Amino acid sequence: MDRNTREFNVYKALGEPPHLVVADERLGNTVEVEDAISRAGLWGLVEKAKLTDKITAYYVDTTKLERLCAYDECSGLEGAALAGCIARCVERRLEEIISKAAGEPKR
Repeated sequence: MDRNTREFNVYKALGEPPHLVVADERLGNTVEVEDAISRAGLWGLVEKAKLTDKITAYYVDTTKLERLCAYDECSGLEGAALAGCIARCVERRLEEIISKAAGEPKR
């Protein structure tokens, strides 16, 4: 598998629920995942969690997007309507960010 395909797979995994990539240092893909995240400028949204000494999880921390959505698009809503609005907004914005990182056109 070439580098572009591997990077696309990283972006695709981060863009789809559960917005997570697990990398195994023994396979050498930890460096590849971090390089892909860096090249795309995604470290502002992606967190890194060491699961074991060789396994690392990279996941999208959606709290920043949730706050942005609550302020920008959902500020007049309450309760279930607010929660639904935020969830839809986060998924849409995350898709836009990941598509841009992967170099895909918007759907």
